[in-house]
Amino acid sequence: VGRGAACNCCVSASQAVSNRHAAVDIDREGKASIKDLASRNGTFLNDHRVPQDGGFVIKSGDSVRLGVDGPTYLFEYGPAYYCRWPQDPERVRAMQRRHR
Repeated sequence: VGRGAACNCCVSASQAVSNRHAAVDIDREGKASIKDLASRNGTFLNDHRVPQDGGFVIKSGDSVRLGVDGPTYLFEYGPAYYCRWPQDPERVRAMQRRHR
């Protein structure tokens, strides 16, 4: 996550965000963690500063803020998040077209 174009999640609208600000990793068991990448303004998880030498486990519903006064995001991940996706997206699109 960062302002740099090479980031998977580019946040270009805020000067509080570093070029390479933070990283979110998901392990084989599906556990997510967030780590600050030596950003200038810090990364905050639920108002607690994420250390640069380690990371915090992050769960669905957690608040992530990039910088002291930067943008804040709600982290959503896991079975509850994916159950909102349609099981058959092509069929859903076709039905939506018919009902227009």
